[in-house]
Amino acid sequence: MEMSVPGARAAVGRSRWVLAAVLAVAALVVAWCMHGAANSAGRAAAVVAVPAAVKVAARAPVRHATSGDLFDTAMQALACTERLQQRTAQIARGATAQPAQALCTAMPPEQVDALLRTAAARGDLAAQRYLLAQRAAQVMQATAAATPAGQQARLAPNDEREMASIVSALELLALQGQPDAIESLAQVVASPLLRAPDPVYAAAWRLAARQPAGSSHDASTALQGEEELLDGLSEQQGAQARTLAWEIFDACCRRAADDAPNRGAMAQPK
Repeated sequence: MEMSVPGARAAVGRSRWVLAAVLAVAALVVAWCMHGAANSAGRAAAVVAVPAAVKVAARAPVRHATSGDLFDTAMQALACTERLQQRTAQIARGATAQPAQALCTAMPPEQVDALLRTAAARGDLAAQRYLLAQRAAQVMQATAAATPAGQQARLAPNDEREMASIVSALELLALQGQPDAIESLAQVVASPLLRAPDPVYAAAWRLAARQPAGSSHDASTALQGEEELLDGLSEQQGAQARTLAWEIFDACCRRAADDAPNRGAMAQPK
């Protein structure tokens, strides 16, 4: 079964109906995040709760963890785990052991997942983007691993439908001008594992994210990053990407750029 999303990517009017679906997709995203949080409610409560031994005095002000705090804590825990794994590999190769006090404290994966899902359910866009990109990567990696050597990996119909839902949710975040969501969206829609990958749509989003505040539609002027981002596309595809990039820029990125005039160009996707 062909995905309905990539098939219409090259059309200039694509962003108009995406905007009309924003509220509906928002409800789906929150419901998806709440479902994951409900399955791990006990773990989430254990993570957020303050141990009795370190509770502040009764009259002292209590600062509740925000969704941003939860996401930052989860990212720090993931970075810690990565550093510990790297250090373990170095020691296995004969490096000197690092003093214990210099090491960070790792967190069990299920607690990190609970933090991320709680933050996403509370509306943290970065956490929502991370979980969506993580799920997309899991689906694609599983497909690649299950494909016999020498054969072209392709997503199964059920996985295609799930990826279409992920793309719609990433579009919602990207329409708010979030650079990481734009890059995650571009990576997914251009994946060769899809039955109908859309490099034009991916390039258009990346082009839109590169344009600085105050950019105007000028056919005689090249878009910022055009030479790099349109490399590999045909002349016709490049023209389609340029046109669609302006549509996308007007729908999301011009507003994001205008909200931060001192920042200049939008932060580049990671």
